[in-house]
Amino acid sequence: MESQPGIGGPVAEMWYACSFIFETNFEKPPIDAPFELASGIFLEPVPKWVVSDDYLLNLLSYSQRERAKEAQIVLSARYEAEALGSPDPSWRGSRPRSIQAVIDEKFFLAATALWLVKPSPLSGQLTCHFDRDLDPQSLRQTSSLYPIRVADVELDNVPTLPDLQRGGDLLQAILSLNRTGSIWTALSLVAKALREGEWTLRFLLQWVAFEALFGPESPSETTFRLSQRIGLFLGESSEERRSIFRQAKDAYSWRSKIVHGVKLHRLTNEKSGKLSEMSEGLLRRSFLKILADKDMVAVLDSGERDSYLDSLAFN
Repeated sequence: MESQPGIGGPVAEMWYACSFIFETNFEKPPIDAPFELASGIFLEPVPKWVVSDDYLLNLLSYSQRERAKEAQIVLSARYEAEALGSPDPSWRGSRPRSIQAVIDEKFFLAATALWLVKPSPLSGQLTCHFDRDLDPQSLRQTSSLYPIRVADVELDNVPTLPDLQRGGDLLQAILSLNRTGSIWTALSLVAKALREGEWTLRFLLQWVAFEALFGPESPSETTFRLSQRIGLFLGESSEERRSIFRQAKDAYSWRSKIVHGVKLHRLTNEKSGKLSEMSEGLLRRSFLKILADKDMVAVLDSGERDSYLDSLAFN
């Protein structure tokens, strides 16, 4: 690392990071030029310099190498760092985190924000950090992010430009969340659920996320009150509120059966698929409504959360 003349301190250099999006095969990718989502995180076509040199490709397995060659777009960021592992000065957590780790997390949160807008396989996997932008031989770190898993019917979804713009707004809201609050807790659970391929664990994580958002502080009548709160929060008419209440109550009953070890021999593939579709749809609607409203975020992350949710019954 070079030093500044007369100072002797390390010079922060401009790094480049990208996370390859493998699971898509767009007939026409949603962007043809770098598009900033939020906070310096971009979606862009795979830069030619990243894959034109064999330096990166020779470090990969055969499968990764072929997928990297075929990839169309990446999540990307340019940032200043003195070295690999340098702590991020903007990180607000109690323990230091490296700039690279913070960027990797932003890549996954960006994919989560885009999933909230429109479920699709658009999420980063192979992630690379170069300590000199435009120099393929400056590769310093590679890692793999867990991809977001979506239903078969969602595999061909292609985000539009308005979807990307909305996803960027959501990403900015997510990055502004209080990480000790209930909304961040719920979002973290959803993020874990999205990476999970086993239905039972994915479904449980989804409903623990609902509990973090809407669960009553008192454990009495949890099923009824949680389901009612979801219906009242999301429903736009009395009929829709009742319908959501019934769906949520049914889904939560399956959550309880799983937790208490009840055999699920009556749970057909068709039923489990419908439960997942309904649960994920309600979660997406919930986060879209919450994250678009700073006042709502403040209330749900405050001591007024429980009284606010109870008051919905009287609106």
